[in-house]
Amino acid sequence: MIKEYTPDPRKVEEFEARRKKREQFQEKKPIRRILYVIGILALILPAMYFYYNRDEFNVRSIEELFNNILAMELLIFLVVWTPITIYCKMSYGLGGFPPYYRNGETLVLYEDRLKNGFSYVDDNGKEWYMVYEIKYTDIKDILHDIVFENLKVYCKADEAIYDRGGTTLCSKKTMEKGNIIFYLYFNDNKDFLETLSSRSGVQIRRYNRNKRGRRSRPGKLRF
Repeated sequence: MIKEYTPDPRKVEEFEARRKKREQFQEKKPIRRILYVIGILALILPAMYFYYNRDEFNVRSIEELFNNILAMELLIFLVVWTPITIYCKMSYGLGGFPPYYRNGETLVLYEDRLKNGFSYVDDNGKEWYMVYEIKYTDIKDILHDIVFENLKVYCKADEAIYDRGGTTLCSKKTMEKGNIIFYLYFNDNKDFLETLSSRSGVQIRRYNRNKRGRRSRPGKLRF
């Protein structure tokens, strides 16, 4: 049975909104660097001042000096680094870049393989049409990123690039080892995931990048 999936316009808009937010975050990289420098200086300078002027603060022993500096550093960390950390954490949690360069995307699951095609514009402004073809038997692993909402398929894949009209083959190659990313903005993501897992015989692993070092055991996805 052949199944075809097309992008859900509403979901694509959500991906595009997330992309714009993350691009805005990338543009503020100099601001983040300044915040990091301020945070570091806020920890170092007061500690140095207290150390070299310890007599003015009536510090009588090394232990007392250490305890005072430690208490001061903890207070500064809470006041200065807490908002910096929250800002960066919230920004990094916006999600990954969606495939805004993919136009007219189609995804077809055949009995023995899948095909994914879309048009895109390169850095020189020229439009191309790319097709990925993957046999289910060549799929080794499937990772579902629930934060970035994409599916990373580790496999052997054939890549073909056509001209703008999708009629003239311009290049073709086989990627023996690598991964192909599918962004989950299709009209029926659940059916796509279940069908892909069933036909490939590979159980999909869910991955939450917000919980470092934790990946769920292979198993059937639940929605």
